[in-house]
Amino acid sequence: MKQTEATAEQKQDATVVEGTREAEAAPVAEEQQPPVAEEQQPPAAEAAAPALKSDHISEQDDDDVEEEAAEEGKSFEELLEEYDQFREYRPGEIVTGTVVNIGEQDVVVDIGARVEGTVPSTEFQDEEGNLKTKEGERIKVMVLRFNPEAQHIPLSHERARIAHVWDDIEEVATKEKTLKGVIIEKVKGGFIVDVGVRAFLPTSQATLKPQKDYQDLLGKRFDFSILKIQRRRGNLILSRKDLLQAEFETKRTGLFDKLQEGAVLTGSVKNVTDYGAFIDLGGLDGLLHISDMSWGRINHPKDLVTVDQEIEVKVLRFDPDKEKVSLGLKQCMPDPWLSVSENYPPGKSVKGTVLNLTSYGAFVELEPGVEGMIHVSEMSWTKKVRNPGQVLQKGQEVSVKVLDLDSDKRRVSLSLKQTEDNPWESLAERFPVGSKVKGKVRNITEFGAFVEIEDGIDGLVHVSDFKWGERTADPNEYVKKGEEVEVVILAVDTESKKVSLGMKQMGNDPWLDFTKTYREGDYITASVTKVTDFGVFLQLAEHVEGLVRNNELDIPRGAKANDHYNEGDEVQVIVTRISHRERKVDLSVRRLRQDQERRAIAEYTKSNDTGGATMGDVMAEGLRHLINK
Repeated sequence: MKQTEATAEQKQDATVVEGTREAEAAPVAEEQQPPVAEEQQPPAAEAAAPALKSDHISEQDDDDVEEEAAEEGKSFEELLEEYDQFREYRPGEIVTGTVVNIGEQDVVVDIGARVEGTVPSTEFQDEEGNLKTKEGERIKVMVLRFNPEAQHIPLSHERARIAHVWDDIEEVATKEKTLKGVIIEKVKGGFIVDVGVRAFLPTSQATLKPQKDYQDLLGKRFDFSILKIQRRRGNLILSRKDLLQAEFETKRTGLFDKLQEGAVLTGSVKNVTDYGAFIDLGGLDGLLHISDMSWGRINHPKDLVTVDQEIEVKVLRFDPDKEKVSLGLKQCMPDPWLSVSENYPPGKSVKGTVLNLTSYGAFVELEPGVEGMIHVSEMSWTKKVRNPGQVLQKGQEVSVKVLDLDSDKRRVSLSLKQTEDNPWESLAERFPVGSKVKGKVRNITEFGAFVEIEDGIDGLVHVSDFKWGERTADPNEYVKKGEEVEVVILAVDTESKKVSLGMKQMGNDPWLDFTKTYREGDYITASVTKVTDFGVFLQLAEHVEGLVRNNELDIPRGAKANDHYNEGDEVQVIVTRISHRERKVDLSVRRLRQDQERRAIAEYTKSNDTGGATMGDVMAEGLRHLINK
């Protein structure tokens, strides 16, 4: 009869142990997910027999066996073997055993019973598949099933560990203490936390305030409080929010006493944005704007600070009502502009690094926090710089000269070209007027051609200086881009940085030859080259023309020049004016006749005695005399 009852009890315990196969079920937050039915998560085996002994035979059992052996005259080993034959193990009981053999599938453990127990080898494998036990090691195991007639006793090392963890968790919950755990996974509605078993952390309990991104929590170890525990269902719900709130209030109370403008505090970088960084001062966050991070230029706050970095900041402004704090990092260091006037006086040559290029110049860092600008007009003596990138590059170290300094406006004007000699100052000495030079045609325009006579120095050949007698020549008929030509220096203007060149001056100037031969009042016979409404042009010499205006043609009033003159006609005229500046010659037919008359009269009067003749008679006789001659 006793044996029948024992068998029934063993069956009942075996049924309980079968439920422990799912002992480490994932926790479910009741506020985020629907409750799980009992049949979906069987009660943990370790909870099925909370009052069972933790070892097969306790120290008290050993004493009893020794006393019994002494009374019956048997050895301790013999009596112990008889004692084990009647000892039964309950499913869920946790005992201590010794590893006696390690196989591929099972690890054999001696728990002091008639037969040995086995634990699946997978329970001892780490992530890389290596076994974490060895023969002779003493370990805790849980009895899963027990049958006195079986070949071995099924055991579990992992379930024994979990049972021990749950014991600790229950103790923590009873004493209202905290657990340490690592957030290992993001799931719907919250996170999975490893505290020895898998626990659930609702999103609403993860931080003090909702966040857009919670990825920064993963993999980190925190303290947690227990909101709800259901050991039989394997549910454990945790919270950080109440711990964070308590910590926040504690820090906040002491922080407000320190938040005075000008105070230097230590904080942790909580978040970095495009416009600055938020610093956790311990109970309150302050904004460190990008403009207050460095005396020098920075492209992005992340170039200077990183999340979780500990930094010292100065309180710039504090509004207790709105709980807003403005912080400064650069204010913790001396302002470099306080000594700029001493370090960078105008006229001093210094070195710096190109930080940025714009359409109008380049910014150069002289030292952290002190920048100067090189305007495009101060980049080259000889080149017209349109794009600073043609001369400088970011990060390039350059030598510059300080032109001007304004400490109040924090501006320094720099020059790149003034670190070198001005080639224009000695240009007139190197290229005197009238000297002949060779150069390459750099550009051709409507008004002339630019010829490079020296590296970076171009001169202009005007359209009027390509050929004698042509005031508006087409440059393309005389030069080509890239062609090397020989020119004459006509003028050098160092102030306006201009050089005038000429090509026609390579030969003799026909104007000079003409003016050496003819003077005002000389007679000249020339061919008509063009008849216009205002007068007639005559070809006086090669590339030299003269003009007889209509009022100087000696034609009837109201008559037209083309009624009396044609191209190619030979006309005798008198030179009335020579303009060297305008290189023009004015001619006259009418004045020629008048001059001829005066000359005839003078000559006749000189050679003949006119007596009492009238002036009219004298003039008439003089003309006849002139004609006869």
